Amino acid sequence: MATPHVFGPHDWQLRCTTCGRRKPLHRAGGVRIGLKPIGKRTVGFCKSCRSLRLVAVEVRPEAEGAAEAAREAHESSAEW
Repeated sequence: MATPHVFGPHDWQLRCTTCGRRKPLHRAGGVRIGLKPIGKRTVGFCKSCRSLRLVAVEVRPEAEGAAEAAREAHESSAEW
């Protein structure tokens, strides 16, 4: 059984759902530690749109790839 990867505070990002602009969550003053959320949205100011927009709180793609690699390495090293 694979253990779930816990994402750290620097693995999260905010993404504007209108224009796609991304910003690290910790630079925006946010803190989120834990497993990957499903559909987390909040209201935030987008610098590109110059307006309040709906922003997605999600795991950075680089962190997601590292988690997948760690999961595969763990599964391949498991002894039966």
